[in-house]
Amino acid sequence: MVFFMVPFSGRSADDLRTRADAAWAARETPAQTLLAIQLYEQLAAKNPADKAVRIRLAQAASWAFEQDPKMGNDKVVQIMDKGIKACKEILAQNEDDPEANYWLMWDMAGRTLARGVFSGFAFKEALVATIMVAKSDIGYQYGGVYCYWAIVINTLPNLLGRFFHFSNDDAVWLYQRAVALEPRYLRSRFFLGVSYEVAGKKAEARKEYQFCISQPDDALPEAIPENKLYRELAKETILKL
Repeated sequence: MVFFMVPFSGRSADDLRTRADAAWAARETPAQTLLAIQLYEQLAAKNPADKAVRIRLAQAASWAFEQDPKMGNDKVVQIMDKGIKACKEILAQNEDDPEANYWLMWDMAGRTLARGVFSGFAFKEALVATIMVAKSDIGYQYGGVYCYWAIVINTLPNLLGRFFHFSNDDAVWLYQRAVALEPRYLRSRFFLGVSYEVAGKKAEARKEYQFCISQPDDALPEAIPENKLYRELAKETILKL
């Protein structure tokens, strides 16, 4: 399946970077997210040693799935593979790189969710990423490591509950840690609310959703598209409480 059709490969690296960054800045629109992936991929090909471009490519791949999880499994896998490739190119030079390990963890998780958890869950990569990020900065991406493991617990409740004795209470605790690191990042607040709902704590869930709804666009300027997404999800979800 081919979904990137715009021919930018003949452009200069500087022009590609300008266009890629502009598309990423406009990532509130799924089409712009996909365009950013295309441009960063081409820019990475022109700059074999550019780590920052590869990190952004991997991040954009993860965001594309987060933004549109129903885009179709084959398309998800195709996008995740681009992010995975970018991370592995960095790790080939420095296997301890925390950012590359972090985004590899998320992109492999997206691929697994598209293919099904029994296709093989990347526990090794997730554990390595957790260690490397914890050694460097546990607050990276607003405590994203905490959110990752909370999502894993709630995605694989039977496996993790039966063999490792994790429960939704552990997911709540993990989301609380992420919220404590950056209260204005609404992804953590929204999923904390979801976990409260699972626990039957509707008042606590409502409080988190209401917080999301109350936040202005610029509450966290570097995460405006992400916060807009979860503010809208909170509006939809609170009506069902």
